Amino acid sequence: MADINGTVGMIGRQHQQSIEDAFAAQRAALEAFNQTDSANRKHEQSIEDMILAKGLTAPRITPQDLDDAIDQLVPPQYHVFPGSNTTVCLLTLKNGYTVTGESACVDPANFDEEIGREVAFKEARNKLWPLLGFLLRDKLAGKPKTPA
Repeated sequence: MADINGTVGMIGRQHQQSIEDAFAAQRAALEAFNQTDSANRKHEQSIEDMILAKGLTAPRITPQDLDDAIDQLVPPQYHVFPGSNTTVCLLTLKNGYTVTGESACVDPANFDEEIGREVAFKEARNKLWPLLGFLLRDKLAGKPKTPA
């Protein structure tokens, strides 16, 4: 009986260690994603800084414009399709229009809902660049051009 209890105890410790290792790997992956997202935001800001440093003051869309277009009173909505590795994010803009972003992983072993949400949010936010660009271009088209 002692051998069985010892074996069960060893298996339990190995299982516990496997779970702890899996959580550590997920935490590391999320940290890496957050660093990447932070780097992307810094990259956006560095481009904005370069534009300003060069004195390029013509109307343009800025990263802040993207964030300002999102209705902060309506939280992003997320959906993971059952039996899939796909996460969708729905952002509601202040004018009521919605945009979606998607994320998916190839191997179910790599699926993490929190990371999927972050990636899907980023993808949805990036879709605002052309939409806001179109609105600005449309607005500018109605103004008479000044001579160069």
